[in-house]
Amino acid sequence: MGFMEDLKQSVKQVADFAEKKTDTVVEISKLKYQQIQTSKNLDDLMAQLGSAVYSMVKSDYDNKNLVDSLIAEIDTVKANLAEIEEKLAEKRDLILCSQCGAKNEKDSFFCKKCGSKLNRSAAEEVTEPEAEAAEEKTEDGQNEEE
Repeated sequence: MGFMEDLKQSVKQVADFAEKKTDTVVEISKLKYQQIQTSKNLDDLMAQLGSAVYSMVKSDYDNKNLVDSLIAEIDTVKANLAEIEEKLAEKRDLILCSQCGAKNEKDSFFCKKCGSKLNRSAAEEVTEPEAEAAEEKTEDGQNEEE
């Protein structure tokens, strides 16, 4: 009976793990789709801005309101795109560099592309293995003193 219970427990753990991974893959796919759509929207807005500026220069007509509204819309879309990319990086266990936007491994302290210090939350700064290593050193030090 013990073997069957162990087998059931193992199968359940594997199924739970597979479910979590599937959920993550689905979330990443949705985010990638949003990223593609938002990037396309940004490209369209940039083309509109370029076309508007070109037309204004050619006709010697200044329409600052049109340019300002397009720029404001572009800034909003860029902010949305940055949020999507940040969520994607988080799902993939990556950290984005705030300076250059490069993707870095979660345990990195400096950007692999530009060398800037990566912004990490206080919780991420001390990982469990590092905390355990620090505890072991403390215990070893106490044992040596005794």
